[in-house]
Amino acid sequence: MLILLLLVVSLDSLPFQENINCFNWKEDPLGLEYKGFRNTTESGLVCQKWTLQTPNSHSRTPQNHPDAGLGDHNFCRNPDHEKGGPWCYNSQGTEPRWKHCGISNCTADNSKLDFS
Repeated sequence: MLILLLLVVSLDSLPFQENINCFNWKEDPLGLEYKGFRNTTESGLVCQKWTLQTPNSHSRTPQNHPDAGLGDHNFCRNPDHEKGGPWCYNSQGTEPRWKHCGISNCTADNSKLDFS
């Protein structure tokens, strides 16, 4: 029980939006404000933590991009205003080095749009 409580407190203390796995493409076309918890690419590769330099070394660090939501996590972000929205480095190897995360489009109230 104590472990579960610590996990909840730990997640609640993160400066991210609550379980939002989409962003409004019309209001934020590059996904710069996306602070959700997606940590895989659109092809299913697990993301590398932004604080790690292996297997892919990079300069997109929390120190170099302090306002981009980077940290000791592997959630998709867009620190360098990449067209196509949030992305991440591949934690499973160097090919591909990075990929977009394929995060869904939301409405202004953060509910996913239904295209069916």
